[in-house]
Amino acid sequence: MRPSTPRFVAALIALISPACGWIDADKDTAPTVIDEADADADSDADADSDADSDSDADADADADADADADTDADADPICDDPPSPLPIDERSCTTAELGCGEAITTVTTGGTEQLSGADYASSWGCEVVGSSAYRGPERMFGFDHPGTGFVTIALDSPCADLDLFAAYWVSDESCLRSGVSIIECEGDVGAGGGSVQIWNNEPSRYVIIVEGAAGEEEPFTLSADCSG
Repeated sequence: MRPSTPRFVAALIALISPACGWIDADKDTAPTVIDEADADADSDADADSDADSDSDADADADADADADADTDADADPICDDPPSPLPIDERSCTTAELGCGEAITTVTTGGTEQLSGADYASSWGCEVVGSSAYRGPERMFGFDHPGTGFVTIALDSPCADLDLFAAYWVSDESCLRSGVSIIECEGDVGAGGGSVQIWNNEPSRYVIIVEGAAGEEEPFTLSADCSG
């Protein structure tokens, strides 16, 4: 006996539906669909954000450390901790003897007060300066020129503006002072120290003077180079 057409069609539908993924409309719940594209996008965004944050923090720390180190290294220790004043030889009014290749570090504090701007300017012709200046303490140093030509006397004054003078003075037992006659004198009144060159072809005696135009009492270093 041949089956009826409606029964045949119903059976055929029942066999085909599971294979093709047809959904039974009578079921209460629908299958869950995961959007893989959205999940990947969120993951990538988080990873990039964290990496950038760490990199910025490292760069800031390095910059701060370098700036602090440079600032500390540039400070001059002689200004924060100046040396104690050296005593003065009462016979010659000098603080010490400066030799070729030597350097002396001291302060103008406690120096003599024998000289003034009028001596350096018009009387001796060391340098053009104000005649009413240089009325504070000066430091004087004896120097024996070896007679080998040019000698350079250099002054380093990192803490205040001190000036440098070199006067020909043959006596090592009398003080260089205002009113005496000087036939040779050199000076440098530039900021931060300076240098003078003394020429002689025979041994000669000089007095080297360090003084501040406004009476500054500050540390300095004085040196002599006789290499020519």
